[in-house]
This record gives sequence, C-alpha cells and structure tokens, in this order.
Amino acid sequence: MSTVAIVIVTSDHAFCIAKCLESVLESERPSVPDIIVVDNDSVDGTPAIISQCGGSVRLLQRQGRHSLSNNLNEALASVVADYVLIMNPDVVLAHGAAAAMSEFLDSHPGSGACAPALLFPDGRLQLSCRRFPTPWSFVVRRTPARVLLSYADRGRKHLMADRDHTDVQPVDWLLGACTMFRTAALRSVGLFDEAFRLYCEDIDICHRLWSHGWSVYYNPAIRVLHEHRAQSDKHLLSQHSLWHYRSMLHYVMKHGREGFARPCLK
Repeated sequence: MSTVAIVIVTSDHAFCIAKCLESVLESERPSVPDIIVVDNDSVDGTPAIISQCGGSVRLLQRQGRHSLSNNLNEALASVVADYVLIMNPDVVLAHGAAAAMSEFLDSHPGSGACAPALLFPDGRLQLSCRRFPTPWSFVVRRTPARVLLSYADRGRKHLMADRDHTDVQPVDWLLGACTMFRTAALRSVGLFDEAFRLYCEDIDICHRLWSHGWSVYYNPAIRVLHEHRAQSDKHLLSQHSLWHYRSMLHYVMKHGREGFARPCLK
C-alpha cells in the first residue's frame, strides 16, 4: 500500500489550525499518515495549539519569516512517503480524502499531482483548476482594468469556467490549497522554487511537472472545504498584491513565452 505524508505551513493561523488538524486526524483514521506542520514564526499562539494535537503531528518551528516554498522544502526534506499532500491551514478534509487521492495517483502512474474539488464553507464550488496565465489574464485579474470588465471578461477562460467541473480531467495547474503530489515527481523537478515568496509557486510547480512528462489532474469526486481568504484579490494595492505582482514577474522571467504554453488544455 502506498504511503502518504501531509504537510501544512502555518503563519499566525491560530484561528483555523485546530479545526484543520482535527479534520486530518479524523479523516484518515485508523491509518493516520505522517503529519508535518511547519510554523513560519507565528506570534499568535499557533505552535501551542499544534503541540496539543499529540505525537502524530510533527511540528517544525521556524525562526524568522520564510517564503512558502522554503517552508515546504524544509518539510519535504524529511518526507519518505510515496505521496505528499500539501494543505493550507484553512482546509477541512472530508473523511478518507487523502486516501482517495493516493488511490487515484496509484491508478494514474504518469500523474505527478492531483487535487480534489474545493468548496467554500457554504458549499459553493471554488474554481480551483485553471489554465496557465496569459498576459491578458494577468491584466484583467491583477490590474485596475478589472473594475471596468464583467466577470465573463475577467479571466473566465483562465479560471476554466467554460469547462465542466464535475469531470475528472487533466488540467494546466491547480490552486495549491490542497494538492497531493507524487514525491518522486516533485524531486524529479527540483521541489519548489524559493524565489516565489508567496503566490505562483503552484503555477510554477505544475508547469515544471508537465515539462518533465508528468500530468496534473483535477478529481471532483473528492471534495474538501476551503475558506479561501484570497488576500490578494481583496485590494489592488496591498502587501499581498505586491507579493503577487512580484511572483508573476518572476514566473514570466523564469519561463518566458513557455510559461504561457498549453501543454494540456487548448
């Protein structure tokens, strides 16, 4: 049977981490996987909450703030499982969700990653499988031009709103809130690029998986809840938006025209 590790990065997530870890522990009983929580120098009591979860949860407490990619790579250095589920701390797993994802990867040996459908707490579907960005999709989603455009013009194709989200399907990339990776695939592409402070590391890793011959799948038969605070979407001029702009610039400089290629979807 394939083995699974779960990696969660926290940074002042005391408001949600207990619920997240409780869902992980209950979802996968009786075979609770290796759970690694990397705390990114929280000051709100998050580490104390994590420590109360018992020996099945391993806490890596960092000093100073690091990029999300750096925190993920710190945890991945000690992962020996066949698959690793990378989760945001505001995700709540449904019963057996991690096991279902690992079974899917078992049955798709050429797949480097898969992700479930993400639902808002009220049950609405999040558009979490997406096409690779284009210069136009960046302009209409991340610049003031978006206030002049309707939803249909504001990245509808980028968000795959024109596709059936009830179908299991290969996709360009997956929102990184809850994605299971084949550990060998991650290592074959060099893990996460630490130049991405926050945002776009999920686009980049999926692009590199496709470029190295691994497919990426969306599986809506598996569903999990995700609060999805979307900090960079709320304000055009904010620290989170600045990080998003810088990450997209790094993505474009790194991949050039190939970063907009369609290895999967047309």
